Amino acid sequence: MASTSFGLSSKYKVGLQKQIFELVYYTKGGITYEEAYFIMPVYLRQFHYNELVETLKKEAAAAKGGSTTPSPKSRTIQPPNWTRKGE
Repeated sequence: MASTSFGLSSKYKVGLQKQIFELVYYTKGGITYEEAYFIMPVYLRQFHYNELVETLKKEAAAAKGGSTTPSPKSRTIQPPNWTRKGE
């Protein structure tokens, strides 16, 4: 059986598969395995991967530092201030 890795080292192949897995996993299927591995050019896959890494780092830093604005779940819901006719 012919090798389909085109002589790539084991270290590179593992890194490539990790990169593709993370693209598929963190985009929740927005990028499929087939798109990342077979269709997407290397430079474009690396661009998307690097942007994903930077975005996740920023989100983690924001979560670690805490947010100054209350999250939608932590806000108290206020009832409407209605007045009835004749009161």
